[in-house]
Amino acid sequence: MVLFLISFFLFCNISFAEVNYYDSGMELLDNKKYYKAITAFENHLNSNPGDSRTLNNIGFAYYKKNERDKAIKFYRLAVKADPGYAVAYNNLGIALYHGDEFDEARTCFKKAVELNPEYAKAMINIGLVYLRRKDKKTAKEWYNRAKTVNENYVRERQNAAEKKYREGKLHHW
Repeated sequence: MVLFLISFFLFCNISFAEVNYYDSGMELLDNKKYYKAITAFENHLNSNPGDSRTLNNIGFAYYKKNERDKAIKFYRLAVKADPGYAVAYNNLGIALYHGDEFDEARTCFKKAVELNPEYAKAMINIGLVYLRRKDKKTAKEWYNRAKTVNENYVRERQNAAEKKYREGKLHHW
C-alpha cells in the first residue's frame, strides 16, 4: 500500500509537502491564524502558480487582517486566473464595498450572480450596494431574489443582523 501511494504521488508529480501546504493553509484559516495561512498558501503557489482558490484564500486572509489593498490584489489575481470563479468576484466585491467603492463592488457582485445564478450571498450584497445608494426599491428586489433562491440563508443573515442591531453593533437597520 505504501509503495502504491509513493508511486501515485511520483506519477502525479505531487509531493507530500505540496499537498500539505494547501490543507495546512485551510486549517490555519479555520483557526484564524491568517499570516501563517498566507505563508502556507504562498508555499503552495510556488508549485501551483496561478491557482485561483489559493489566490482567493490569500485575499481572504489579508481581508480578515484588515489589509484591504492586499486582499483586493489577490482577489483580482484569483479572477484573472479563473474568470469563472464566482466566489472570488463576490469576495472582491466585499473588499471594494468596504472601501466605499460601490460601483465596482456592484459590478463584481453582478458578475458573481451571472456566473452562478443561485448565488444568494452575492444577491444580498448587490442589495446592500443599492441600500447604501438610498435605492430601497432595488435593494428589496435583490433581497427578494436572494430569498427566492435560498430562503434559509437569507433568514440566517437577517437574524444575525437583527442580533447585531439589538447588541448595538449595527447602527442602521
